[in-house]
Amino acid sequence: MLITILSWAYIGYICLAIGFGTIRLLEKILHVTFKRNASHYVVTGIAVITVYVEYFSLFYKISALAHILMLLTAVLISWFFRKDFSEIFRKFKKVLFSWEGFFYFGIVLLFAFFASRGDFHTDTGIYHGQAIRWYEEYGIVKGLGNVQLHFAYNSAYLAFASIFSMFWLFGISLHTTTGFMEIVLCIYVCSGLKGIKNRSLHYGDLCRMGALIYLLNILCRSMSPATDFGTMILVLYVIIRWVEVFENKGSVADYALLAVLSVLVMTFKLSAATLLVLAFFPAYYLIKRKEWKNIAAYIVMGVLILLPYLLRNIILSGWLIYPFAGIDLFSFDWKIPESYLQVDSAQITVWGRCIFDIAKLDMPAREWIPIWWEAQERYGKMLIYAAVIGAGLGLFNTVYLKLFRKKTSGAILILYLTLLSSLVLWFAMAPFIRYGLAFLLVLPLLAIGETLSFAQKGIVKITTGVFIALIFFSLSPFWDQYISDAGVFVKHNVTEPYYIMPKDYERSETEKIPIGNTEFYVPVAGEVISFYDFPGSCYDMMVSRSEMRGESIKDGFRPK
Repeated sequence: MLITILSWAYIGYICLAIGFGTIRLLEKILHVTFKRNASHYVVTGIAVITVYVEYFSLFYKISALAHILMLLTAVLISWFFRKDFSEIFRKFKKVLFSWEGFFYFGIVLLFAFFASRGDFHTDTGIYHGQAIRWYEEYGIVKGLGNVQLHFAYNSAYLAFASIFSMFWLFGISLHTTTGFMEIVLCIYVCSGLKGIKNRSLHYGDLCRMGALIYLLNILCRSMSPATDFGTMILVLYVIIRWVEVFENKGSVADYALLAVLSVLVMTFKLSAATLLVLAFFPAYYLIKRKEWKNIAAYIVMGVLILLPYLLRNIILSGWLIYPFAGIDLFSFDWKIPESYLQVDSAQITVWGRCIFDIAKLDMPAREWIPIWWEAQERYGKMLIYAAVIGAGLGLFNTVYLKLFRKKTSGAILILYLTLLSSLVLWFAMAPFIRYGLAFLLVLPLLAIGETLSFAQKGIVKITTGVFIALIFFSLSPFWDQYISDAGVFVKHNVTEPYYIMPKDYERSETEKIPIGNTEFYVPVAGEVISFYDFPGSCYDMMVSRSEMRGESIKDGFRPK
């Protein structure tokens, strides 16, 4: 726990400094002023550091040099803006030595307990840990996706995790970034809930409660650098911040910056790509006002975020977007064969549909939906009920406000559209609950928040009251399940010896198989390949069907 907390403090300082410097630079370039606080600086820092690591990895490994350059940048920004930082830390000190600060410290201790022990996400043993190690040892290697297709998924979240792994310094890998992002979101949410009784608008308050439910869901696996977790945390931040800007009558610039951040979220996981629908809202106003220079600046920011992700895709897999065969532009010798890509893509879909057989990929929806539904846990089914009812309540509110109140908000309408399109894509592609969990939670709670934000009477009040009661009834098994899980977790792990150092990555029995003049670790049984068994792959079959492009790993791999 101690090392986890110290690493969070270190990550927090660097993200705060780099985020602060970035916001100040953007304000100068765009001639705007963003509404901001420490959480916004930190999230901006996460974004900038992630993109920096992606670019750096194209040329060199993510080790001492990359880290020192990042640290020096943070220190220089702190020094250059030392008066501003003195004021930030003065406010921080004031909060720290108060009941509010005591509460936040309790949050840090709680998350540190869970983030220092417990279970890893399944995919961490399959590829997250190894992918981080590849960042640290080589940066990037041509055709790496051939030796294990998962490496071609190229989640940008693993870039952020890799620079704070610091294996080069400690000889062990720190895996504390998910816990760090959790406490940033949790403190941001709890701070935003202050004064809830005195507000007339509650869109954000209910969305914040959705974030707390999500954090409860992943609490027992907080130590895992899982791409799902990093993605959903950022999705929730963008949504809550979007609603916050609406409630506080923020500027178009604030919305536009969130649209740019949505590009980063997409590079964390393609399943969150529909968050980009939000960009239509600020784009409309910027075009209407003919702010062409600022439009160009936001587009350039989006391109700068997306470019290293696309370049890494090409280098890792030979495809612009993996695993999507619809854009086939390259014929590099390291390109993953289309037949492998198609199988990989099909497996994601059929596993999401719980039919587990790629031969059934084209099974009609009327056949696979009952199978999928039957496979869901009761609390998962109830969550889906809540989302459906929430969509109904949102539609009712929209029609009522438009027809009878003559006022609707474009910012909220576009948010509803984003959430609905995200859930449609999720359901069509791979309806694992965890892939769409943030959207499933936020949609019904946003609808409740909207309902509580306008006066009602008569039949309208009765109707919305029924909707709200049904949503809370449907959601109750979900949070009850994970509260129980957290209690059992504490009972089983309180005596575990991880109060100084966090639990290390899981290991498994491995053997070596040759590929050219290099040997790869593969598990003897199961699907766990440790961060430390390097170079490694979970699947000897994938290694066996690959060959080296030269004498060194740096030359990359290609299919036989």
